[in-house]
Amino acid sequence: MAEPNPEVAIGDRRVDARRNYEHIVDVATEVLADNPAATLQDIAQTVGLHRATLHRHFRSREDLMEALRRRASRRLLAVIDEIDRSDVEPAVAVETFVRRMLAGAVDESLWRFGTYYGGGQDEFAAEVRERLITLMASGQHAGVLRTDLSPGRLAAVWGGVGYAMLPLMHHDEISFEEAVGVILLTMGMSVRPARPAVPPTAG
Repeated sequence: MAEPNPEVAIGDRRVDARRNYEHIVDVATEVLADNPAATLQDIAQTVGLHRATLHRHFRSREDLMEALRRRASRRLLAVIDEIDRSDVEPAVAVETFVRRMLAGAVDESLWRFGTYYGGGQDEFAAEVRERLITLMASGQHAGVLRTDLSPGRLAAVWGGVGYAMLPLMHHDEISFEEAVGVILLTMGMSVRPARPAVPPTAG
């Protein structure tokens, strides 16, 4: 009988640990969305873990918030990477970005209990800002976005208006399509691209 490969066993444990970590983060997001004042103990009870076990992943509530911010940043960067690989025209790139990030923010529920960066930053913050500025500058150079603001300020406008749309959508005061339109119009895109947005990558 063949001996088990210890490297495979270690790999399996790492995959399981990662799944457990992601499950904790997913549940924490749901708990905090319903109760922004929830403690780590509240989250541990919902996940079904002892608080000491949860503390092995997150030493404090701020550690957990940092994990949430980090995941949001990674998702934003992944969307921009996918758009860059698709090599679409700037108008399509901007609208695709707005749509994908708005839909992701609604699903994520992070907006219900804190901003994406709150009182802290994560290791992706500088790259996020740089990539957003590049996206905005590309749209401006192509003549599809307003040019009375710098690319950095236009990125801030995108974030602020997009964030403001989330509670309106949550309470059915505005539809997803209307929210996308408000954001794009505020950014200066009066004419929408004829081509469809970039479809999300499977998986």
